[in-house]
Amino acid sequence: MNQIINIIEQDKILQINMKSKILIKIFDNIEQIIEENNNFKLKEIIRCLENKKLTHFKFGWIYMNNFTNIEDFIKSKKHESILLKDSHPYLRDEFDQKLNPDIDFDKLTFNSLIEIIWICKIHGIFKSKVASRTSCSSICMKCANEKQSIDKKQIKKTKEEYIKIISSDTFIKKDTSKIGDETELFIVKLLEELNIYNNIVKLGQTGEKSYIKIILNNKVEKGIQIKSLIERKDNYYIHNTTKYDDNMLIVMVNKNRDRFALEFAKNIKVKTLGLSFSSSKKTIYDNIMYKDKKLFIEKLIELIPKSIDYKLELYKDQEKEYNMLNRLEFFCKNKGWDFKRNDTNGNTIDCFINNKSFQAKYCSLNTYDNIYNINLMKSLGMYSQPYDFDDFDYLIIEIGGIKNSSNLNDLIKYHNYFCIISKYELIKQEALKTDICKGKTSLSICSPDYIEEYWNKSFWYR
Repeated sequence: MNQIINIIEQDKILQINMKSKILIKIFDNIEQIIEENNNFKLKEIIRCLENKKLTHFKFGWIYMNNFTNIEDFIKSKKHESILLKDSHPYLRDEFDQKLNPDIDFDKLTFNSLIEIIWICKIHGIFKSKVASRTSCSSICMKCANEKQSIDKKQIKKTKEEYIKIISSDTFIKKDTSKIGDETELFIVKLLEELNIYNNIVKLGQTGEKSYIKIILNNKVEKGIQIKSLIERKDNYYIHNTTKYDDNMLIVMVNKNRDRFALEFAKNIKVKTLGLSFSSSKKTIYDNIMYKDKKLFIEKLIELIPKSIDYKLELYKDQEKEYNMLNRLEFFCKNKGWDFKRNDTNGNTIDCFINNKSFQAKYCSLNTYDNIYNINLMKSLGMYSQPYDFDDFDYLIIEIGGIKNSSNLNDLIKYHNYFCIISKYELIKQEALKTDICKGKTSLSICSPDYIEEYWNKSFWYR
């Protein structure tokens, strides 16, 4: 271990397996950790990099210049080893030895269940367990209630000002492109440069099982699936290959574009496929792996005609949104508006109308009294969260009809009505995540013919 430490720079970051007590990988920066471990939240990683705070139950990250050795690092991360004086030193100011005669503040651990008598400088004496003070209630309850009241007033007061700031031309949007989408574009460009096919169509953004459609010179359409090879300690992995048709050709490429693999779905019997390009031992997948790009391209050309015939395959919810976008395109054409579908699934944008970005949502049936509940969650790895204010310019919603109606036409009563809501209105509704608002994962809207007044009623178009 010491030998490893001596040969790398001090600004590197170690990832340690907390259970097996071994070094997993060395990273250059936090961004690289997030990119390769998107099932962890950023705050988990940041907290772990702070030497006296908590860590994830399985993995730990630490800056090299803080590192001593694995044993000491793991010990410092265990709950029973973290002292309150280290994790929350400011609480000493609220601790009174006379009120707690039998308790030594310096020996308290941050998750202790011992109840302490604290002194708030504003509201006086109150009781609380140590674990409560360090988890969520870092201040007394009266202070917390007053702060919540002030925060609400402040949010209300600054909302309009905040909207002006984020709508300015100087505000820069963040790049939300994904590795998977870049891999699809890489294969599309590669196939186009061969100039041997009638057409190449990228489909990954639509949610289809085929990510690329290849139209051969005889007009036959073939579908292939694209997977990014994720590197882990000189091995490469892909996930979820068992859901495809047997004859679907799976095209696998790593981020550096120097490791490739080709195989039909029927020959991959595992949910997670691991490939070792440097192993000295033979594996059952040796004949599908390529380090030579030229050999990979030759094999790809050979196998494409053997892949499945292309057909539109969508899951139920994806099919509803796909059909909605078809109706929306026709709607825009009648209005004389410029409509373009997004050609990537690497961000939260579904389409562009008159060069403005739109997130599209479809809701089949009402929740109650012609009120519809719209899902506003976006997925980040294993987690879901509200949309950010800079994810899109407008939200556009189409609803289906009325549930429990005996008239089948009522199930599609509101097709071709579109509710178009700007992100500034969504901020007013506290639906988007901003610096002053947590955002919402759902939003209630009314139908176009709703009798009473409702916040979105004026945003319906037909």
